[in-house]
Parts: sequence; C-alpha cells; structure tokens
Amino acid sequence: MGGVITAGPGAGGPKVSQDVANYRPATGNDSCSVCKHFLPPDACELVDGMISPGGVSDLFERAAGTAPDAQSVLDAFMTGVSPNAT
Repeated sequence: MGGVITAGPGAGGPKVSQDVANYRPATGNDSCSVCKHFLPPDACELVDGMISPGGVSDLFERAAGTAPDAQSVLDAFMTGVSPNAT
C-alpha cells in the first residue's frame, strides 16, 4: 500500500475499509494477533469491521516485544534490512 497512514485514532482520521487495507487471512506468522493496531478480541485501530487474530492487512506493524517469524529473520539477513523495519 505505501504512503502515509491517514486512518485510525493516532492519525485523527476514520478507519479504512478492509478492502482498502487488503485485509486477508494470514499465511505466515505476521498476523493481527501480533500487530500493534489489533484490539482483542476482534477489532483494529486502523481497519473497520470484525478483525480476526488470524488475519493480516497491508497496515500490519509488529507489536513491540513480539518475535519476528523465521522467514523475516532470514529475509533480513539476506537483505540487510531489520525484520522489525516498517
């Protein structure tokens, strides 16, 4: 998606739709359950509607204190980019 996030309470704007955020079932360890915007049990600061802990969107940002998945660590090693970089 790219660009500046203009949705959610921190940005002072309304939430974006699931379509705009490209919300989908997660296929790896990056999922809403470890995202800093997830509001258990089923909401998000940035994305509108019911949000599953097993989903993910293009607005995903890993919460502090959660370990990145093994593929992210490998990718970081190969590219020199931190697995926690956004």
